[in-house]
Amino acid sequence: MMPKVSIVIPTYNHCDDLLKPLCESILKYTDMEIVEVIVVANGCSDDTEEYVKSLGKPFRVLVNPEPLGYTKATNMGILSSRGEFVVLLNNDCILLPQIKNKWIDLMLEPFDKDERVGITGPLKSFCQHTQREFMIFFCTMIRQTLFNEVGLLDIVFNPGGAEDTDFSIRAQDLGYKIVQVPGDELSAKDGNMIGEFPIYHAGERTMGEMSNWQEIFDRNFKHLARRYNPNYNPEDYKTHG
Repeated sequence: MMPKVSIVIPTYNHCDDLLKPLCESILKYTDMEIVEVIVVANGCSDDTEEYVKSLGKPFRVLVNPEPLGYTKATNMGILSSRGEFVVLLNNDCILLPQIKNKWIDLMLEPFDKDERVGITGPLKSFCQHTQREFMIFFCTMIRQTLFNEVGLLDIVFNPGGAEDTDFSIRAQDLGYKIVQVPGDELSAKDGNMIGEFPIYHAGERTMGEMSNWQEIFDRNFKHLARRYNPNYNPEDYKTHG
């Protein structure tokens, strides 16, 4: 039976401290009969491959011996996915206590109500560089058919940063909606945006280890500005924000 939802998790090492707690929370709070979990081992030198294989079905591991970067690794998982919907999930997340499958059901609900919904997730934001809304891809659900129309994540943003903004804009330009679940109410706590969605996201635990991460981040958002903002002025984008 084909899975309804494919969960794609790109990962670069951090098996013990990030991937294992995440997978354990998926097993505890997800209806495993309707999902497949695709872990993309992206240049991992730890025991990621062995761990995922030990979990058995519906877990699968895709192995690339060299680091691909987030964007390319995620595309690798998307291309291997078979579900009607694809969840892109960062390895530095963990599902919080909840009724089984609530996190999946929350993201699925808007699709059942409106065929023009293309992307759902717990955190929608506004990009100053493009003056457009976008879904943050630390945890997001996307119609599988949307990739046929929009394409994959644009690897010009590899190794990562701003590909979610770009993909969200391309989807909206084709008439698709992006929907934050379970609603639009968010509050700030300790610098993090907190909502009702049952997930914790540590944030940039892998990408943040790169010595030139800020340089990459700024480069990608300047690229976004040039692509989507007709009033782009390089002097306005010396730092991100």
